Amino acid sequence: MQTPQYNQTRSIKQLLSYGALIIVLFLGTFFYAEQTLNNKRAQLISLEIQILNASNDMLMMRRHEKDFIARVDSQYQEKMTAAYEHIVINLNDIHNTIQANDLATDYDPQVTLDSVNTYYQTFITLADMLVLIRGTNEKPGLIDKLKDSTLSLEKEVNASRNNRLDELTLTTQDLMYQFFSDFEADVLREIDTTLVQIRSEIAQTPNSTSLN
Repeated sequence: MQTPQYNQTRSIKQLLSYGALIIVLFLGTFFYAEQTLNNKRAQLISLEIQILNASNDMLMMRRHEKDFIARVDSQYQEKMTAAYEHIVINLNDIHNTIQANDLATDYDPQVTLDSVNTYYQTFITLADMLVLIRGTNEKPGLIDKLKDSTLSLEKEVNASRNNRLDELTLTTQDLMYQFFSDFEADVLREIDTTLVQIRSEIAQTPNSTSLN
């Protein structure tokens, strides 16, 4: 026969067992929540690093653009392409991290990627035009051809001893310097006008065959 003392002892043991179980459950829940928060924190830190890397890549692209415009050197085109490919990878990583963590944000990865693509393609077009205009070590550009033509024209104009033609040539040269400094459309139209006048003057100049 069980005594009241035995029953009381048994009840205390059961209470302690239940209490211990509840504590274990609470601890398990706490550690799970802490682990989840740690994982979330790690993902957010990773996202911050990815955004910083993408920002640095964009700065490097701008630097390569400026270096290429200043030097027209193909090595900066290669560096620009490498930076572009790297930033695309970073943007995709940012998008994947946001999706994996179900973060609420106004960030639109496609809009950002389209902007980067447009910027890169615009640089490629600009680079091609600069190479065409300035030339390379292997091939002269349009600027070099313009200089050669200008020198030839100056030589022939001096030989013709035509003051009006000499005046028009000097005016055209001044306008060209002005155009390449400001790239104003109005100046370009003035150049066209003076070139027409030069052709007309050449046509009226005796023995002007060498000027044509």
